[in-house]
Amino acid sequence: MIVYGTIIPYGGAGATCHYRMNGVEHRAKGWELHYKAIAQNEENLKQLRARYPDHMICFGGDFNQARNKPAKGRYRYGTNKCRQLLSASLEQVKMTCVTELDFVELGHLKSKSTIDHLCVTNTHCSLVSNVKAWDSPVHSGKCDTDHNGVIIEVNG
Repeated sequence: MIVYGTIIPYGGAGATCHYRMNGVEHRAKGWELHYKAIAQNEENLKQLRARYPDHMICFGGDFNQARNKPAKGRYRYGTNKCRQLLSASLEQVKMTCVTELDFVELGHLKSKSTIDHLCVTNTHCSLVSNVKAWDSPVHSGKCDTDHNGVIIEVNG
């Protein structure tokens, strides 16, 4: 298995403050760097798939977009365009995001959709089980981070 991790820039990256990506300072309009990073990750994944065609690839990290179906009255981070771009990109590299679940509805998270995700090669999806999430720990009344955790088990 090859594990490829990433952070896709948040919506305001480069718009209100400088943002470093690939060792270069960037200024950009809202979501612009997010869209560029999706394309860059797609290229990297295509290269990995070409070099290791039989390996399972797990692609994950802070995608800065909720990918579950929107629940009534609940905040959902990201734009429809960012979700469409990443979905098309995953289709190109023959991967599936296995954390597109409503973890609040499942009782794993208290209130918000996850923006941290795990994807695997389509040919290995049947090996994935126990997709779960957990809220950030709270210490002295404050969360350690604004992110939650996600985990999958891979059998085989």
